Amino acid sequence: HVSMQASLLCWANISMFILCCDMTHWSAMALTQVSSNKCAGGFQKVYEHDSSELKCKMKFAIYLPPKAETDKCPVFYWLSGLTCTEQNFITKAGSQLAAAEHGIIIVAPDTSPRRTTHTTSSGTL
Repeated sequence: HVSMQASLLCWANISMFILCCDMTHWSAMALTQVSSNKCAGGFQKVYEHDSSELKCKMKFAIYLPPKAETDKCPVFYWLSGLTCTEQNFITKAGSQLAAAEHGIIIVAPDTSPRRTTHTTSSGTL
């Protein structure tokens, strides 16, 4: 049994674009598929995109349960932590079996830009 707070769930259709917000409008950005593997009856995929906000390439993993091929599914976003890549959760948690059973899409982004510096309005970090 998987229980999650309603604030972590939303309904989504899967597409080859990800919506991103730059505080003024929503826009679509192109994705490059890095990998796709059959897993727990669905697919574990990794995509890469250019982040206009972070000024570097970023990746995210997405697990698509079998139900996602024919129906809308709730989406669970897992943010691993500052030093984790998109691989951390998908290789260690074993969540794909439960997600397949309950028809849940899991999105696990790389939470750490792979650059050494980042310029903000108050200076360089």
